[in-house]
Amino acid sequence: MKKLFGFTLAEVLITLGIIGVVAALTIPTLMQKTKRHEYVAGVKKFYANLTNAIKLAEVEHGTMDKWENVNITYDGEYGLSGEHPAFIKYIMDNMKVTKSCGKGDIYSSGCFPTTYSCEEINSCPNLDTSTCKMWPFNQNQTPGYSFILADGSSMALVYDNYRTLMIAFDVNGAKGPNKVSEDVFEISYTMSTGKHDFEDVRDCRAKSSIMQQPCGFGYLYILQNGNMDYLDE
Repeated sequence: MKKLFGFTLAEVLITLGIIGVVAALTIPTLMQKTKRHEYVAGVKKFYANLTNAIKLAEVEHGTMDKWENVNITYDGEYGLSGEHPAFIKYIMDNMKVTKSCGKGDIYSSGCFPTTYSCEEINSCPNLDTSTCKMWPFNQNQTPGYSFILADGSSMALVYDNYRTLMIAFDVNGAKGPNKVSEDVFEISYTMSTGKHDFEDVRDCRAKSSIMQQPCGFGYLYILQNGNMDYLDE
């Protein structure tokens, strides 16, 4: 008669315990990496769509330097009435907009979450670390124009006092973590040249003056490196 071999209850429990410990250690890391891949993909997609929208607008309306200080009359388009900057229509006509929240504080418009979180390490010249709101969107005197796009991302535009078109975007809209440098970023375009310009997140952290070059909160790093490893530094 053959002798049967098997595992004792103690051995099974020990094995399950080991599997549980390994899972507890690895699953959060895997989930974090998956989320970061999604955010990186979201940033690249937004950049590609925005770049394409601007190029199409330039074909129809001339280069961006010709848009500066040009107003047109809106009649309910994008939730606007009366005189507003022409670049709103020029750009947004080429973006897939599902909701327009008009002009005002983007954080209470309905197109962006009301609050965001941030860490001191992500402090940049254009970030108000007391509220985690990005300059100039954190100022009532420079309200933005905000939108929700077809892919669920949020986007806002404002023309600041330094002849710069600032564009804030949240790659997944109202979904979490709603954290600066993770799913929310900012890009600036110099209207006179039509070039987007922002510094590496490391350079921004070392500066304190708002007059310094704007920070994209990791946006440039992602485009250059294809990852968000700056969050681990």
